[in-house]
Amino acid sequence: MTAAARLISVWLFATFVSNCTSRIGAPLAREAASYAVDESLSPREPWLRLVCELRAGLWGLLVNRPVFDLSGHLIGMPDLFDAVAGLVIEYFGEVHRSATRHRKDLVREELFRSHGLEYVAIARGDSRQEAASRILAARSRAGFLEPAARAWTVEPPSWYREPETLDAFLERTGQAERLVASDGGLGFVGIEVAGGDTSTLHRPDSAE
Repeated sequence: MTAAARLISVWLFATFVSNCTSRIGAPLAREAASYAVDESLSPREPWLRLVCELRAGLWGLLVNRPVFDLSGHLIGMPDLFDAVAGLVIEYFGEVHRSATRHRKDLVREELFRSHGLEYVAIARGDSRQEAASRILAARSRAGFLEPAARAWTVEPPSWYREPETLDAFLERTGQAERLVASDGGLGFVGIEVAGGDTSTLHRPDSAE
């Protein structure tokens, strides 16, 4: 979760490891960087996204992108969003187990559904195959509506202020050049892939 902690961006990490030709683990690090994104906010979100991509064949999903109604009100910010199908994909970890959070999750799901969006939640304990199957089943139920027929949009309203990108933040704070310099204080910081499970890259058929 180095990107979520704003320590280094995927692009800067990829730039750094591209020059690490003789370090142990560098080839795996370069492969991991090719699958990573800056926008994941929790450790299991990368796992869920890679299940979608490598098991379910769903590429180009939006990661933690706000979804608005047509009046400019925020509906929610899904972990993953299939804007073509109109499908919200969420991961429910330990924090979702409390009664209070469960009630909030139900209200959240209802709000998405009331705007014509299909919804699926993957929980801890689901295997990759189980998760992929449920995601694809949910996608088959989605509306695939044309833009003119949608009650939602990912285009931000005028009041919404886009957050600063991680690369822009690291550049503005003077950290970018140091991070990609040879041994410039980075050491060999790891990158979080599939919730720390690098076996996803090489053994996609194994269960969690």
